[in-house]
Amino acid sequence: AMNRHNNIQILINITIAKYYKKINNYDKSANYSRQAINIIKKDDKLTCKQEIIECYLDYAGLEREYKQFANARILLATLLSLLESNKWQDWYAHGLIHSNLARVATDDDEYDTSLLHFEKALDYWSKVVPSTHPVVSQTISLMADAYCQIEAYQAAIQILQQLRNAYQKEGNDYLEAKTLIDIGKIYYYIDLIKARNTISEATELLVDKDKGITELANAHLMLAELEENMN
Repeated sequence: AMNRHNNIQILINITIAKYYKKINNYDKSANYSRQAINIIKKDDKLTCKQEIIECYLDYAGLEREYKQFANARILLATLLSLLESNKWQDWYAHGLIHSNLARVATDDDEYDTSLLHFEKALDYWSKVVPSTHPVVSQTISLMADAYCQIEAYQAAIQILQQLRNAYQKEGNDYLEAKTLIDIGKIYYYIDLIKARNTISEATELLVDKDKGITELANAHLMLAELEENMN
């Protein structure tokens, strides 16, 4: 009965913390998150695994949002330790933890560290979701941004190209075209001819499609700008 009571209390505290986070009340959101975590620490027989994971991730996200990077890292490391000590082989959750650690590092301008955590996240997710899953594609996009921040443009292009190939295998012209546009934007920095060719390839995939009109218009604007820059 006590175990069930604690599970319910954790869920209530998480829900209230979410509400206060939504209305930008940091103090109260943090307070209710801490109350939930205090219950988690005192009861080692809790069965609400998903709620526990959610609690730590949400609180770490709050701390990151308010630039409390050290606190965010501690929360995520604690959650990782909790999963391992309880032998919870939840690979998706492991991926989320490393993805969040990567985002904290990115916000703190530690791009090399963020890239290491993004790699770990992708490794865990490769065990449980397809290579074109939204969580994977979003992570690859964030990795490409991090690579660009350290001017590793070829590395950014390479990971986006892998994503493009995965969409191509699925026959998803729309997402393949969007990825090609992202690759073209990176080529802006290093090779204008390749940028033009890549974006032109994207426009061919978007022609006569029911969706992608905005992307097609933006691609043509980019091509016009490239032509101007190339005289």
